[in-house]
Amino acid sequence: MKKLFVLLVMAGALNACKKDKPTTVSTPPTPVTDIDGNTYKTVKIGTQVWMAENLRTTHYQNGEAITLKKTDAEWTTAPLNAGYCDPIPAGIGTEYGKIYNGYAAIDPRNIAPKGWRVPTQADVDVLTAYLGDKGSNPLREKGTAHWASPNTGATNSTGFTAFPCPYRNDVNGNFSLNAYETLWLSTVQGNNVGFIYIDLTPISGIPAPKAYGCSVRCIKLTP
Repeated sequence: MKKLFVLLVMAGALNACKKDKPTTVSTPPTPVTDIDGNTYKTVKIGTQVWMAENLRTTHYQNGEAITLKKTDAEWTTAPLNAGYCDPIPAGIGTEYGKIYNGYAAIDPRNIAPKGWRVPTQADVDVLTAYLGDKGSNPLREKGTAHWASPNTGATNSTGFTAFPCPYRNDVNGNFSLNAYETLWLSTVQGNNVGFIYIDLTPISGIPAPKAYGCSVRCIKLTP
């Protein structure tokens, strides 16, 4: 009887150990570094790996400099070519990254880090299909540090951390702070370039003039 009791106690302890065994956690995606030495957090969403921060590079993959366009005239008048600028007002936060025009987003020299690229509309379609009826909720930063109150439904469960960012007008070069996040795509639509529009509604892709300025989040090339 005593032996049976000991065996039962041992069996119970063994089962308890099995229950307490920690669940295996997958390794998070490795951060990526651009040609300027800026390092970015990354997140895996379904089968895709995305940057979890806005791009800040000032050079293409081949080392050539992206043209800095400071003034309104430089931004809006000929020659209209690939360029970037710092968000205005200065010092509002490095989390916003640089503001790029559509010419830079589609430039074949590639503003993304090596092994990465500016996403396409097809990439957005894959992303939205994976998120399903959750819309933008899993992508949006929680709270009201950047979003207007009450930012209903935001969970940021993917770690993408989308938040409203400044954009630059293509007509007069003026800056505005969006109530949503716009991110360039590399999909050309006539004289326009597509971009991701992320706010409280489902994610959508909308074309904008190439001289418009907004942020970039890159996607990793598939093996």
